[in-house]
Amino acid sequence: MSAMNLSREQQNELLFVGFNQDSGAFAVMIWDDHQSRNIGELSFRSEVKAVKLRRDRVVVVLQNKIYVYNFSDLKLVDHIETIANPKGLCALCPNPSNTVLACPGVTRGTVRIELYDLRKTTLITAHEAELSQICLNLDGTRLATASDKGTLIRIFDTQSGQITQELRLSFMRGLLPKYFSSEWSFAQFRVPETRTICAFGTEKNTIVVVGADGSFYKAVFDANGECQNTSYSKFIQSDEDE
Repeated sequence: MSAMNLSREQQNELLFVGFNQDSGAFAVMIWDDHQSRNIGELSFRSEVKAVKLRRDRVVVVLQNKIYVYNFSDLKLVDHIETIANPKGLCALCPNPSNTVLACPGVTRGTVRIELYDLRKTTLITAHEAELSQICLNLDGTRLATASDKGTLIRIFDTQSGQITQELRLSFMRGLLPKYFSSEWSFAQFRVPETRTICAFGTEKNTIVVVGADGSFYKAVFDANGECQNTSYSKFIQSDEDE
């Protein structure tokens, strides 16, 4: 089970991705944080690799295909064939005035950019090796890519497909210190032992934690490092709960 914290203007939604035992299919569930209830669900026969959302679109990434839906009614508006995409690579421009989606093409190292407002598709041969990351800037005018080799970041114009910049990286790998249990960490919030993911909330000084057991926590922290749980919900029921 995985999740993402999202906001749509004055509403807050979470996208939960997992296997729905009741329907026997992989599912994307849209959870409304304010109402504490499921407000929509999409089912698929194969594993969901990633999900992207903005106020008017839901994008679901599978191994070899990407589906684009209207958020309001979950109506399918587009589907795109891709090369095998186990990492779930996909980028969706968050700017409401520019609907741009970037994803792997059908051949290695290529990127497909859908400029929906212009009804235009741009194909870019970004790298010779497999793609490892793709990212759009806030207004959808630039695309950044990296390959599995990890030594080059290339930046492209999304409309023309022309490269605008190339950054070379060193071969040294970065390490993130383990501050989670350190006395020097700024704030700590403990939950029952289960696999979790977390993200900053849309409100100031808030953290959202989602557990593989279906638990959802929201906590708030202050300038002194004090952290308190302010909300708890269970969006799926386990066998132990029944």
